[in-house]
Amino acid sequence: MNILMVYPTRLDNLEKPAKYKKASLPPLSLAILDRLTPERHNIKIVNDIVEDIDFSNSYNLVAITAMTLQITRAYQIADRFRNLGIKVIIGGFHATVFPQEVLEHADSVVVGEAENLWEQIIVDLENNRLKSFYQDKTFADLNRLIIPRWENMNMKIYPKQIGKKLPLMPIFTSRGCPYNCKFCSVTKFFGKTYRFKPVSHVIQEIKSTDSKDFFIIDDNIAGNIDYSKELFEALCSLDIRWFSQVSTTLFKNPDLIDLAAKAGCE
Repeated sequence: MNILMVYPTRLDNLEKPAKYKKASLPPLSLAILDRLTPERHNIKIVNDIVEDIDFSNSYNLVAITAMTLQITRAYQIADRFRNLGIKVIIGGFHATVFPQEVLEHADSVVVGEAENLWEQIIVDLENNRLKSFYQDKTFADLNRLIIPRWENMNMKIYPKQIGKKLPLMPIFTSRGCPYNCKFCSVTKFFGKTYRFKPVSHVIQEIKSTDSKDFFIIDDNIAGNIDYSKELFEALCSLDIRWFSQVSTTLFKNPDLIDLAAKAGCE
């Protein structure tokens, strides 16, 4: 099968797709799904923020991930492909919170994390039994080593420093957050959990990516002090630079801030 994966842009004030010369980060979620797709299928990944979408009937499936900021553009894309008779599946934060709304524009909706579901979704599509909703009652097993596949993305559309082979690359080490702030969507998507990727897997993924600059996309990289200490100590052995997000509770542990800096945090 030919599968198109799309990271949509937003709509501007004239309800037209906002386009830019460069995008900030390659979409990690699509790189993970790419890796989980059996190699017998052909994958193309398009970042709609910069690239143009080929609205043709040459695809068997179009998979879209979208936050609320992107969802109206995602609906535009989905509707055009469905008018061509192509199956469309939508996942991401907005689909998790408003699955019934999203189903009006998709043949199938993924609620929550997709890692445990994706391979079954592909099998269901091959056998013409795609379900309207997919939702894993458990959580993705972060002990499972999944190295994102970047080969099917156009890396030229992301800014990179002079002399660097790759742009700033996304990676995650944990999912969820120990807090449940009312204003935040993290626990709505990941549940009231705080889960960790084995530090050895983080190191292996960094080495396989062959980049020196990373955005660790965790919502709270220091929500568990013991894990963060183990992670930062391991990162000290690598010649990388990175940044991430953290709660201000980190200031209760100034030694951990110093260790993060030693580990390459800028």
